[in-house]
Amino acid sequence: MKRINVTMLIFSGLSDPVWTLDRTQHSKLINRLMKAKKCSKSLGIERSGYGGFLMSVDRHCSCLGSGNFLIWGSENRQLQLDLLATAPVDDELKEMVRKSINAL
Repeated sequence: MKRINVTMLIFSGLSDPVWTLDRTQHSKLINRLMKAKKCSKSLGIERSGYGGFLMSVDRHCSCLGSGNFLIWGSENRQLQLDLLATAPVDDELKEMVRKSINAL
């Protein structure tokens, strides 16, 4: 399976959670990731607080291209919420990030 690693760029002082989408998550999200507006890495991380999802795609996932791209902004709101649902973090952090996404 092609690997897609996700890093949730979050509030300063906390480690950014990193995980790999499992087979089911990959299948559910791949088409939306292909259509998503991808940002340069600098757009989200210039702000303090939530800064988007940094996607790291292995070289075998040609449908997305290899390398890193950022999912950020109001045009990608639902995709960010869907990625947040896959995050291995506690509910309190998820709620803080959910509020930040909805405020975009």
